[in-house]
Amino acid sequence: MVCLPLLGRGLGSVQPLEGLTKSVKVRAKKKEVISLDKEDKDFSQLPQHNKLLRHLLRWTGSYASEAAGLRWEDIDLQEEVIHFRSHEARPLKNDFSIRTVPIHTRLLPIFRQQQIDEPCECFVFPWVYSKTRVRCA
Repeated sequence: MVCLPLLGRGLGSVQPLEGLTKSVKVRAKKKEVISLDKEDKDFSQLPQHNKLLRHLLRWTGSYASEAAGLRWEDIDLQEEVIHFRSHEARPLKNDFSIRTVPIHTRLLPIFRQQQIDEPCECFVFPWVYSKTRVRCA
């Protein structure tokens, strides 16, 4: 096996796997179902800035990276939908990630209250992309 980039540099005779004697066996980790009831009990222990993110993940089924990059313009409270779109700060993984999902009835009042409490015109979670906080979403 020869890596193609090595051929152009005159290193075509290098065999990256030659001489390896150790084989690595990987076992699939058994996945377990997490009860949302248990998660709800732990909810009160979350920092305030993570609670909206937790609601969004629970009621939309989105990935944390998708939710973290949401802008307020992506959330249409009149039509009660969330548009997951690619943008400069957070490109989506592929075209299938671009979608519109309905806002759950339990999430809608939380979004409306958030806009009243902390009005912002850009990111729903501006702390995710700030230097003062690590990206913990």
